[in-house]
Amino acid sequence: MDDPARARETVAAMLGAAGLALPAAEVDALVEMYAQLRAAADSLDIPEAREQEPALLYSAADPETGSAS
Repeated sequence: MDDPARARETVAAMLGAAGLALPAAEVDALVEMYAQLRAAADSLDIPEAREQEPALLYSAADPETGSAS
């Protein structure tokens, strides 16, 4: 995102949705790094994975007992 005003609006919207009130210096830092973070997140979207379901790396419950391990 090359538009700083739009980056500021996006960061403000995300902070508002999360219910976070940060000092102006921290908001400024987030606005400055937003373009890099957005590009990194966008790079994770690859065509090969679009139709796939997320893989579970573990089972939250023991299937034998039904309780957490």
